[in-house]
Amino acid sequence: MLVTEGILFGLRMRLPARYRAPYYLLLGLLFAYPYALGLLSKSGPVSAMPWAMLSFPVLIAAVFLTLLPAARSSDRQALPNGTPWRWPLYPWSLFTVLLVAAALRSCSLGMTFEVGRGTASSFSPWLLTPLLLAAAFLLFELRTTARNVALRTLGFLMPFDSLGLALCHSDCPQSQHFANLLAATVGSPIQLTIVGMAVFYATAWARGIKAGELGVVACLLLVAIVDRHTFSDFTVTYPQAIPLLAIAAIELSMSLPRLSSFRFMVAATAIGLSATNLNWFAANVGLPVEYFWHVNPLVMLVIAAAFNDAWSKVVRTLSWVWLPVIAVWISAQEAVLSSELGGWAAALLTTLASLGLIYWYRERSWERWVAAIVSITSLSLTSIRWYYATLEASPLSAGLPWLSWGMAALSAAILVSLGKSGLLASLMRSFRRFGDGPTGVATSF
Repeated sequence: MLVTEGILFGLRMRLPARYRAPYYLLLGLLFAYPYALGLLSKSGPVSAMPWAMLSFPVLIAAVFLTLLPAARSSDRQALPNGTPWRWPLYPWSLFTVLLVAAALRSCSLGMTFEVGRGTASSFSPWLLTPLLLAAAFLLFELRTTARNVALRTLGFLMPFDSLGLALCHSDCPQSQHFANLLAATVGSPIQLTIVGMAVFYATAWARGIKAGELGVVACLLLVAIVDRHTFSDFTVTYPQAIPLLAIAAIELSMSLPRLSSFRFMVAATAIGLSATNLNWFAANVGLPVEYFWHVNPLVMLVIAAAFNDAWSKVVRTLSWVWLPVIAVWISAQEAVLSSELGGWAAALLTTLASLGLIYWYRERSWERWVAAIVSITSLSLTSIRWYYATLEASPLSAGLPWLSWGMAALSAAILVSLGKSGLLASLMRSFRRFGDGPTGVATSF
């Protein structure tokens, strides 16, 4: 401190208190913390040393965050600083050097004070994630204040580098033992890193950065598929319901005022994946992978039919041509007809047949009309064959022809009655109004 003050006074360099206080705190940790570790290595328990090593980068990161007021200050270039360098070279180059020094010292502390040979220690690259996250906070604040879009984007994406760093583990047995101990006590390194990332993106979102919402959702998705046993091989776990429901709550709360079909699709996907934790749902619909690839696309198509914003139009444009292909494929499957017709199968056929008609009504063209007719015809024939095969094996088989003619006559009578009462015209007017659909904001973030 005396040397620093002598240099600043002798060269007439200006270092405001918002920089000077964090600088001296960093010096204190860099020079005093090894002394505390020396005392711990002599008289403390051996098991406490890895935790003390982990505390060092955490404390350093906390001290670096005390520079946030300086990063947000608007008068950083108002006065001359007494050096040939302009902001940000001075004084931020000083803290860049200290950040590198803190990273190197985090690596060397274990080799110095832990019991082991040579470079063997509890240190792993994931111990540096607090420093990287703190640097991301500062860089993001600096570039937000400076209104530099390119570097603000760099600071916004930096936390994902810490995610890669959290997956790096040392081959040293001491390091692996400490990683397992940390996972059993607090959480795996990648879990703790994701929590830090979520805090970063939540802060950015609270400060008005819309992309922060995307970061929070990505962190919640990662939390849903990692657990204490997720290490460098990145073995994912069964999707956990609480983080997925949190994603659904965020997207639904943001989508209702804007009527965004994209947000509804994200929320529906999250709710469906969380529902696979229920035994009865998984037994009828399938495991998360089966639900995501088999059922979730149908849910997306239904949402695209219910909305009429730009995103739903894109989905309909890409998918309408596949609806008749799927219908014909279902009709040609003998395995489908040989299986039992249940509620899920009937709902699937009805939904697919309705989608073709709704997609045509949204954007009317002869191509979509032909596709809708092909879908309805194929699925109707499949349903008739399916129901006929089911009823033929029942006690009603002898009266099936009479039952079919009776149902046809009843349907015609119902249509005539609806037409006379005016209800059919009212239903057609409602159907025309449905053609407009919700036309909310298409953009999601």
